[in-house]
Amino acid sequence: MDKKEKQIDEDCANANNLLAAGASAGAIGTVGMLMTGAVCPLCIIATPLLLGVGLLKRMNAKRKQNMLIEAER
Repeated sequence: MDKKEKQIDEDCANANNLLAAGASAGAIGTVGMLMTGAVCPLCIIATPLLLGVGLLKRMNAKRKQNMLIEAER
């Protein structure tokens, strides 16, 4: 693997971590709401923020990967 491929793999892993963190924050907020009837404001802000950033990073990594594949042809 060359340097560009490693960077793309790291970007994909980072995106997956952000998506997992967003899903976790959403799950914690949902469980908290069901148990106490209230949701922490941090969960309301963090969930869509983490999911959105994770999706953007994943889209950028996929675009870079496709560009690298096209350049190799």
